[in-house]
Amino acid sequence: MWEEKKILKSLLILENVLITLVVFYFLFKLEKFIPNLISNFRNIIPIFIENIFLVILSLFSLVLMILLHIILWFEVFKINKENKQLKEIIKIYFKVHTKRTFSPLGPISPILNIDSDLKKSTIIYIHYSVLIFLGSFLFFLIFLLYRFLIFLIAAFVVYVIILLVLKETIFKNIKFFEIFKLILISGLLEFISFAAFIYSVYIFKNNLDISTILLSYLIWVLISTISPFLYGTGAGESLATLFIYYSGYDPSLFLISTLYYRLLTTYLPIIGLLIPKKVLTKND
Repeated sequence: MWEEKKILKSLLILENVLITLVVFYFLFKLEKFIPNLISNFRNIIPIFIENIFLVILSLFSLVLMILLHIILWFEVFKINKENKQLKEIIKIYFKVHTKRTFSPLGPISPILNIDSDLKKSTIIYIHYSVLIFLGSFLFFLIFLLYRFLIFLIAAFVVYVIILLVLKETIFKNIKFFEIFKLILISGLLEFISFAAFIYSVYIFKNNLDISTILLSYLIWVLISTISPFLYGTGAGESLATLFIYYSGYDPSLFLISTLYYRLLTTYLPIIGLLIPKKVLTKND
């Protein structure tokens, strides 16, 4: 059984790597892609200095995202009648984020790091994951379909049906007001994450319209969500960059933007795993 799990993990990681290699193979065959990429990397420090305001906004967005994640975790523990102190929840958030990033188990790994009771941990993580899904779904639903009223109304009907089903199953003992509040927090989290993505794109002077950025962000989110390892590092960037190329824009600039966004939202928060031990427990 253990050997089968190890083989499955290896296959999942290999799949992510293969997607990355195949897409980058096509990108590297593009005329002037490599020279432009190298040239842009050489000018990265002057670009940061020139667009320091956007860099600061992207870092501020990261802080807001971390705060909203912690608030969401706090509320999820609350609806599950788990009275945890704030410093415990902060530790859990950073630990779960780190494990989710580096564990080959991917989205499943946080279950093993929330609570010693596996059943309780699973329920809490399901609540958290479903709320993240509902918030993201609502965000993309509004921003992708706001120009098409009929489709927007139809999508909202589907959304409400999904919500009602979840209320009778996963959120059976939770009030609608609490669910709605948590969905709004999750939706705001997705909005700020998208804002950080926009800042990352415009720092490097990508001449993209918001609709194209939104679609590339959707690709990035989907790959990062379903990827079992490193939040889809490589696969998410390469597929989103390939989309940008076929949309008629410079893929080298966009690739650097997505790498910066990856560093910002996936790897910088891992530093927080060290902070609670030194700061939050110093008065214990």
